[in-house]
Formats: sequence, structure tokens, C-alpha cells
Amino acid sequence: MSACIDPFVGKILASWRYDISGLAPEMSGDYQAHLASCTHCHARQRLHRTIDLTLIGLATVSTLVFLFAFVVIHHFSPPHAT
Repeated sequence: MSACIDPFVGKILASWRYDISGLAPEMSGDYQAHLASCTHCHARQRLHRTIDLTLIGLATVSTLVFLFAFVVIHHFSPPHAT
């Protein structure tokens, strides 16, 4: 794995989990430039986004399975469910 080209900026980005959406445009531009030029930080950003999207997908699937089970139980009304 490659090392960060600017460890100071890399540590700042790592502490925020790469969420720079709420920063001022001037600071956001600097961090975007760093992410574009630093392969280490860019790879970590992609890893974090993949984990976030996987967790969102897992939560969505869990919700759909719960709703399906609820509808099935409600439809068949087993006597022991009340």
C-alpha cells in the first residue's frame, strides 16, 4: 500500500472519515485536490464509501425482509401470533 503524500492532510481527512461535504468551498477544494493526487487517500475514500454503501444496502434488505414477514404473518393470521 502506498503512503500518503501529505501525512498532515491525510490525518485530517482520516479523522473526518473523508466527509468534506460540509466544509467551506476554499478548504473543500484543497482537500479535493489532495484526494485527486494522493492514491493512498483516494483508495481509503473508496473503501469507506464501499463500506457505507454496503451497510445502506444491508439495512434496506433487512427492512424489506421484515416488512415481507410482517405482511405474511398478518395475511395468514396464525392463532399463536396474537
